[in-house]
Amino acid sequence: MEREDGQTQKHLAEQLRRTPATVTVMLKRMETSGYVRREPDPNDQRSLRVYLTDLGRTALHDLREVFQELEEQAQKGFTPEESQMMSTLAQRMVQNLRDT
Repeated sequence: MEREDGQTQKHLAEQLRRTPATVTVMLKRMETSGYVRREPDPNDQRSLRVYLTDLGRTALHDLREVFQELEEQAQKGFTPEESQMMSTLAQRMVQNLRDT
């Protein structure tokens, strides 16, 4: 979402492979917590665009740091080749799940 700030809820639902209703519930919670804000689309008043707030950007940054630390711990002692192989296999598994 950070790379494409201002996406419509419908587009987010498609990307997440969730129903629009499910995404609406998730976004309402995130908005209540201060992580996102939703604004009417200036070109289509029926649509809402979703933007990260400063709090949301900070949380995303913190989350990325945690995942980086976990990845480093999980791959401790791996050779660069083993790390690359693991990454390739994980990407294939994700693609397999997307294809179902």
